[in-house]
Amino acid sequence: MDALESRFTGCLIGAAVGDAFGMPLEFLSHDDIKRIYGGPVTDMSPPGPRSPYRHLTKGQYTDDTQMMMALAQAIIEAGFPDPYIIAEKFVEWYHSPGNNRGPGVGCMQACRKLSQGECWDRAGSDSAGNGAAMRVMPVALMYHGDTARIMEFARQQSIITHRDERAIEGAQLIALAVDYLLDGKDPSDLITYLLPYAAMGEIRQQLLKVRALLELKADSEGVFSHMASLGTSGYIVHTMGAALYAFLHSPYDFGQVVVTAANAGDDADTTACIAGALAGACNGFEAIPASWVEALEDHDCIYAMAQRLYSLYMNPYKPVPDMLDYGLKAVFVGFNPGLTSAKEGHYYAYAGNHFWKLLYEAGILPEPLSAKDDRRMLEFGYGMIDIVKYPTRSASEITAQQYQQGRQRLLRALQQYRPRLVCYNGKTIYARLTGAKKVEYGLQPYSAVEGVTDFVAISSSPANAVPYAEKLQCYRQLADIIKKIN
Repeated sequence: MDALESRFTGCLIGAAVGDAFGMPLEFLSHDDIKRIYGGPVTDMSPPGPRSPYRHLTKGQYTDDTQMMMALAQAIIEAGFPDPYIIAEKFVEWYHSPGNNRGPGVGCMQACRKLSQGECWDRAGSDSAGNGAAMRVMPVALMYHGDTARIMEFARQQSIITHRDERAIEGAQLIALAVDYLLDGKDPSDLITYLLPYAAMGEIRQQLLKVRALLELKADSEGVFSHMASLGTSGYIVHTMGAALYAFLHSPYDFGQVVVTAANAGDDADTTACIAGALAGACNGFEAIPASWVEALEDHDCIYAMAQRLYSLYMNPYKPVPDMLDYGLKAVFVGFNPGLTSAKEGHYYAYAGNHFWKLLYEAGILPEPLSAKDDRRMLEFGYGMIDIVKYPTRSASEITAQQYQQGRQRLLRALQQYRPRLVCYNGKTIYARLTGAKKVEYGLQPYSAVEGVTDFVAISSSPANAVPYAEKLQCYRQLADIIKKIN
């Protein structure tokens, strides 16, 4: 495999190896570890008879890897980090018999709410724990090189279980660290790279403390004193600092990184999980001791997930993410992204599409926007979504199953966010969605979602032969209705 593919694989396998290595040492202090084991543990070991993980064996991972795998599987199935699919995977994990490996309180509280029907963005606990950061690696892999997308989806996957801004920012920074290391950049500059993204003072101070401690060049035992001063609990500020320190103290030695992180004790599995992900992203799969990989539970499955994520990353045609929020004036609904939009990552990116021109000239937007400005639609109170997220050259390539899944997802999203109006870009879209035999342009007499006004616009596609002047007239009618109902 090439260098980047190796780093992708090293990141996921490294996270799981670190988790499994740290599992027997969780809840022990560094002094406890020295007393029980006669010194630092240097090889993967089974849990002791008093460990809360005594039902596990050598090489088995904890909830950290379980949730990372759930997130990875959701991304693989949807083709992007779809929060609805992620929430479903978390609920499956919550109800699974294997959910007996030290799940965090915050994650469990959120998953309980999700299983009871709470929306994905309202179920999260107020915990500032490390549960969102320990699993975030697949987001960094999927959107490697796209900082904005990494920040967006690291936040989104965090909110599902952790709504505290410290937990969210900690997950974002770990994802950005993975992204940085995947390119083979100098680890010694990592803290400097992360600092501009640290908006919260407490997190920024922890990053600065990590850098200051690294400059002291501690010996083998002094390293653990430094990690203790950073904190090794499940509090995200502690975990982030300890994992970064363990990695940056010996960035090119995967084994030493994991040994250091795990032997600090306390939340040893998560510290070693994150540190292992960083070391794997930096050094690649080949740097991980083969005996540790062989001992790792489900190593073949995790390896395959990394390969699938690498394939998704390499595919230039990716689903265009939803742009939705509460209290929107209108949401524009398309059928599915064309190849140009999928490649550019923006709605209606094909140069011949009239969509952006129509919005401005009809008075819906106060200033002209282009496809690359599509995220700014939210500033003006507008959202965007496609019924089917899969990009194709032609809508005819969409299967019946893909359409039904997309239809259910769309209705679920509209019921969740409840915009004042939904504008469907074309008759065909609306007719298929509602089953209506005849659809006229303009305001509709019924709604796909009760209580939400529906409007059908003339398709903005250049394939639609209706003259531009007629399209503009239709969009001006839409502008008038938006003003009346808002």
